[in-house]
Amino acid sequence: MAGGMEDAAIQFAETVQTASINRNPDPNRDLAPETSVDKKVPVQFDDAADVISEAEDVGEDEVPISVLRPLPEEPRAPKHLQLPDLRFEQSYLKSISQTNDWRVIAYITIKDQVLMPMVQGAAYALLIAWWRHSNIAVKFSGQTIGAKIRRWWWGVNNWTIPEDTESNIQTIHEPFGDAFYYGPERLGTRFENDEEARQKSGFAESTFKTIMDRIEREAAEGKRVFIKDITHYLLPPNKAPARLAPSLKKLKRGVGTDGGSSSEDSDGKDADVVASDHDSGVVVTPAGSPSRSPASPPKSPPFPYEASEAEDNNPTVVPREILEKFHFTFLIRHPKNAIPSYYRCCIPPLVERTGFTPFMPEEAGYDELRRLFDYLKDTGIVGPKVCGANDGKTLKPDQVEICVIDADDMLDDPEGILKQYCESIGVDFSDAMLQWDSEEAHAFAKEQFEKWNGFHDDAINSTDLKPRQHKKAPKSDEQLYSEWVGKYGQEAADMIKKTVAENVADYEYLKQFAIPQKRQD
Repeated sequence: MAGGMEDAAIQFAETVQTASINRNPDPNRDLAPETSVDKKVPVQFDDAADVISEAEDVGEDEVPISVLRPLPEEPRAPKHLQLPDLRFEQSYLKSISQTNDWRVIAYITIKDQVLMPMVQGAAYALLIAWWRHSNIAVKFSGQTIGAKIRRWWWGVNNWTIPEDTESNIQTIHEPFGDAFYYGPERLGTRFENDEEARQKSGFAESTFKTIMDRIEREAAEGKRVFIKDITHYLLPPNKAPARLAPSLKKLKRGVGTDGGSSSEDSDGKDADVVASDHDSGVVVTPAGSPSRSPASPPKSPPFPYEASEAEDNNPTVVPREILEKFHFTFLIRHPKNAIPSYYRCCIPPLVERTGFTPFMPEEAGYDELRRLFDYLKDTGIVGPKVCGANDGKTLKPDQVEICVIDADDMLDDPEGILKQYCESIGVDFSDAMLQWDSEEAHAFAKEQFEKWNGFHDDAINSTDLKPRQHKKAPKSDEQLYSEWVGKYGQEAADMIKKTVAENVADYEYLKQFAIPQKRQD
């Protein structure tokens, strides 16, 4: 009985061993050991007397060693590195040769031919899965060494290279601040009496037209342009009546025109548009007028634009025909969080980097955001359907949804909010949108945020966006006020409290249009 079981175990081992042999290896791809051959050749007996004599001394089912002439392995093109046998063959054969117990043979067979390869394969699969997941946010496009290695490795493994959504999107970070604060059409008063700061910024010649020109140049490359900006950069501060920016008054072609073309100024005269080395800097000088040098600033602020007209109900300095070219998204944040955060950027130590001092309550921007939102909604530039709402409203082919994102909702349910948003704007959602933990991503972020130094430190130092966990109950208004007093002093805390109160109503109005969370705690 023992002998029968032993034979059965050996037969089982031989079956497993035989089943793993590739009987028709591909000489160009099969990475076999050096002892393998690429072709089967019938044995031929030599007629030499010494060979015949040797053959007479062996049994009928044996072949003399001298008559075997195995065909040498043919050179392979391309040559491959010879890999070790990963199926533990040598250790397996040696192990079973040293035992006659069928149970030991069965155990060794299962261990070496089943369990070990399975563990090895699982470990390899997990390693590859981890590697791919850890590189989910990296880029495959471009000519960097990292991108080239990734494309090569994905190709070697016959993996489908992920569609690089970022390669189809061009980002521009807060370009309109250039014209709002520093240029000859500036609306903001923060640097009105600081010509040196305006010149030092590098944007002293930026107009609303030059920014539109830049956007059009980016779009001309076939990419979708994604712009993050501050709404109040498009509106006169303190609810002043809006007039169209002189450089945009007569634009008729798309978003801006070629930087080398001419337009008309507010008096109907031709204006020479002189290209600047700066990416958004252009000097607009009426024909027949002396050029104004940086050393001779105007005696009065450029706004209001006395010679420009206003558009009915348009609260911005941008013509409606240009506003219609954009697909708007509104990002909101509760004033009790946003106002103290902005105040912190206007006092030491951050003010040494931002240069924004003092804190100006009119820059909160909630009133401007609401007025622009209502204008776009009432004129049909956005809506009537609200993203994420089951209100039964439908859109015509040329309409877009109202997209409002609350920052707190985004922090609580980043994936749920982003999926709805991406569906609304026609962009495929990817998990890579929630991760940016790579040197390439951080270098890109630092470059984008460089001109607004000090405002984006938290974003630059972040690596991903995960659902936050509410470990503590939200602070009451009294607790927040006490916290502001402790950090900034009584006078500053009163200013922050007053500014928050002035903007809560506008925030709550916009909040009713926000994309709802999908995550259930």
